[in-house]
This record gives sequence, structure tokens and C-alpha cells, in this order.
Amino acid sequence: MFTIYHLSDLHLGTELIQTSKSIINGFSAHNERIWVAIRDHILGRIDNNKNEYIVVITGDLSQIGSIESFKLAQTLILKNDNSEISKKYGLQLDEKKLLIVPGNHDSYDKSYFFKNNLRTFNNIFFPTSDSEDIYPILKKIQVDGSSYIFMGIDSTYKKSAASLRKKFGKGIVTNSQLDQLTGRLKEIGNNNFKIVCLHHCPIIVDCKRDRSLMLEKSQSLLSWICKNEINVVLCGHLHDDFYDVLPLRQLIKLLPKNGFRRIKMKLFKETYLNDYSPISIYGKKARYLDSIAYHYIKQSNLGLLDYEKNEFDSIHKFNDYLHNRPEYKEFIKEFSSFDKKETGIMMAGTACQENSNNNSYLEINIDNENCKMQILRHKYNKESKSLISKTTEFKLNKV
Repeated sequence: MFTIYHLSDLHLGTELIQTSKSIINGFSAHNERIWVAIRDHILGRIDNNKNEYIVVITGDLSQIGSIESFKLAQTLILKNDNSEISKKYGLQLDEKKLLIVPGNHDSYDKSYFFKNNLRTFNNIFFPTSDSEDIYPILKKIQVDGSSYIFMGIDSTYKKSAASLRKKFGKGIVTNSQLDQLTGRLKEIGNNNFKIVCLHHCPIIVDCKRDRSLMLEKSQSLLSWICKNEINVVLCGHLHDDFYDVLPLRQLIKLLPKNGFRRIKMKLFKETYLNDYSPISIYGKKARYLDSIAYHYIKQSNLGLLDYEKNEFDSIHKFNDYLHNRPEYKEFIKEFSSFDKKETGIMMAGTACQENSNNNSYLEINIDNENCKMQILRHKYNKESKSLISKTTEFKLNKV
């Protein structure tokens, strides 16, 4: 058994930037109690599981890219025997147990004139590497005869901090990174469990989020994911935890081919998958696959009940209604024979962001020998002041 602990979007250092207070005051501004609860929970899971593990953090460790906030993140995450803050509040992880990729906030600084400023981020977290040639990161871990390949991608936008694309949180994955990974995967071979880690999610999974948060030209990344048979994609940015099996090749075939929506999506250089907004009813979200099925069916069936008009009073009634429709059964039948190796499992986790309602992290347990994956969402509950866990299991093809 191999375990991935997935964190994202800590956004440390807002108070520290505004008032130039000490590091510990900057930490207190980001809800010390919630961080400590999450830290203790992760360390407790590591001790209890006794599994080989890695911690993945998919960007936005800092709020605005200052060296002080990066040093605070380093103190809270990496092992530092000489620091009282690290001993009292830190995860104290060995570097070989950690993979970090940058987010759009990690490339900001106090100036609006500099271009992408990952130099400070890279110097803190990759001090022995050439800051111009760090990404993509590739890390191979061998557990019980299975090889796990982690690929860390930089999805931060390279234009100046004054760019609207960068200010609005847009991202992009360069073809050069994908080409490098393609070459390195050919050298390694195919019999590996492959995990891609980046900040920007290639698919909008929160119906409250607009297109300004999109990864530009994400169709290229999704096609690369399918072509290289990536098993899992870990990302952040949306401040929402999401996980589902997405048969990408099959979904793309069902998406609109003509009309204004297709033109609009081409203009925005976005993946066609984002034309289908995930459905939320009174705060409860439908599965992304069910959301796509609903929108797809509705295109040709005007008699379908409309969730936007509050014709469902709960997500359970929506699920019952949709799953019992003959059109839905035909839709799902289209996916009955898809190859799971063509599937990316999209995941996002957030933790310890000030005033966030979604302080959580994901634990992914992979049992490659028995073809199982277990995902636990551990979410902080403000009333009980503890983490509440939800478990979901998926079947896997053995790699």
C-alpha cells in the first residue's frame, strides 16, 4: 500500500505582508488552530498507516510571494531541528517525502512590473537546483514491486504581474514541459503508476468559479494525459476538494462540435469539457460525470426538469431523478467499455486558508496489487474543531 497526502493553497503570509510583523504573527493570521489540527491529523495518519508515503503540495504556499512567507512555509513543512516554530507547528518532513509545485500566488511579488518571479520560490524550496531548469520535476518511488512516477509541472503564467491573465489567476502549461516529460517517460518505460501534479485544474469543477481561473489551452494537457495513460492528476487553485473518475477520451467525443458555444470556447482557448458546469443544489454538488450527463441530455430533451429553477429541493432527488431516466442509462452505457488507463482522476485539496470554509486535505491510498484506490477527504469542522473524514473507493487496472 502506498499513500499520497495532498495539500494545496495554504496562502501563508497575508498579515505578514501588510504589516511587516514577525513570522509567527503572520502564521497566527492564518488560523493557527486549524493548521495545528490538520498537521496533527496528517502526522497521526502517517503513524497509524505505516505505509510508504509522500506529501504533495500543489501550489499557492504564499499569498503574495514574499521571501518571509516562503521561509514560513519552509519552516512549517520541512524538517528543521533548530527551529522552535518547526518543532511546535511543523510537519517536519524529509525532502524525499515531499513534492512541491508552484501556484500563481507564488509567482507574485510586491512589484507589478516584474515578470514571473518564481526565482524566490525556487531558491527557498530547490536551493541546489538551477532556478531556470527545475520544471518539470520527476520523482520515482518504488513500493512493493510497483513504481510510482510523480511529475511536477509549473502552470504559472509567465507574463508580467500587471497582466490581467495573471491577476485573474489564469495558468498555462508549456509544450516544452510536456515534451520533456514525454521523453523521460519513454526512458522509464510503461509499467508505472503515473501521477501528474500542478496548480491549475484542467477542468472547472466548481460551478461558482468562472472562466478566469481556467488553465489556458488545457485541451493540449488533457490530450497529453490521455496519450500517456496518466493515472491520477493532483491540482489545486479552485479552493475546493474534488475527486472523480473521468473517462476523458469518451467525454470529449460527446461535447458540442458546432454552434456559438464551440466558437466561444475556441476564442477563450479552453477545454470543451468546461462548457458543462457542475451542478450544485443547496450546497451539495453532483458528480461531475452526472453533471455532464444532465447537460448533454438537456440539449436534446426540453422536458427535463431544470435545477436552475429550483425544481429539485435536494441533491438526492436530483440523483434519483437523473439515474432513473432512460437517457441517462444510455449515456452511461457509452462508458461501459472504456479503458481505465485512459482515465485521469482529477483531485484538488485545500488547507489552512484564512476565512476558508473548505480547510481540508486528501489522503489517497493506492493498492496496486489488489487494484484498489481509496480516497479519504479529511475536512476541518469548525463546530467540533476536528477533522471529519469521508471515504470513497475506486477500482484500478493493475499497473
